Amino acid sequence: MDREALVYVDLDGVPHLMGRLWARTRKNKESATFEYEKTWLENPARFSLEPALQVGPGPFHTPADTPMFGTIGDSAPDRWGRALMRRMERRRAERAGGAPSTLQEIDFLLLVDDEARQGALRFAEKKGGPFPREEGVKRIPRCTLRRMLGKAKEWNVIKASPKIKLMQEHARERVIDADIEAKLLPFCKQPLRDVLMIMHDSGMRNQKEVFRMRWEHLDWGNKRYFVYESKSPKGRRFVPVSPRVRQALLARYLEQKEGWIFPSKRARGGHLTTVAKQFEKVRKEAGLPNDLVL
Repeated sequence: MDREALVYVDLDGVPHLMGRLWARTRKNKESATFEYEKTWLENPARFSLEPALQVGPGPFHTPADTPMFGTIGDSAPDRWGRALMRRMERRRAERAGGAPSTLQEIDFLLLVDDEARQGALRFAEKKGGPFPREEGVKRIPRCTLRRMLGKAKEWNVIKASPKIKLMQEHARERVIDADIEAKLLPFCKQPLRDVLMIMHDSGMRNQKEVFRMRWEHLDWGNKRYFVYESKSPKGRRFVPVSPRVRQALLARYLEQKEGWIFPSKRARGGHLTTVAKQFEKVRKEAGLPNDLVL
């Protein structure tokens, strides 16, 4: 299956066409191709989407076992959002009396309501739009809705305001500092040992950043790594590679030009996705409290 989407970026509230994205599925494996639009290459405000997509002519292809480019994939929903989209597809199929379609990466991108999307990137299937959204639907954050209803009651517009419960945010009570790391490392096996060192020395997050590290984003000469895929667009950055992390990476390095630093044959995406069980075991062996999380 092949599908095309146009990638726009909002600059000062004006959408600019950056390029075209093609997504395809062959033998149950997804891949993508991106090419910058000529008008974007001539735009004085042009910039690259990420180091792997240096602004210039010609197509770019995702590496093997990578369904989508990191920067573009940041605009897709998280695990819970994807679960809701799959549920929506199942209900659509039930109403139509057919079988639900398997949603691919580009489907997740185009199913996000443009009004609720985070970041500056926007997507369309036709030049000039429209951008995906539900007509007539305005999404109001719960905190804003609660305040609006409270004011409506205060002004006697409504008799009573329904209670809207907001989730309470809890900060981490414990962090893995140098002392705690020293207690954990003697019990750590791979890949947890390397993951723990990289997180501590670089400040990278585990799931979205460390687990998805790729060799092509490692700058050996300048001793740094480019975080191409993060929790938010602002999270894309260079982080230092400490001497001990460099040694750990060299132990894994087989002169690869590209590919996952933490590959996994069992994971669908081809890379490490969790070290939770390993960490729980090590935490217990080190005699550390259960509220210590990775």
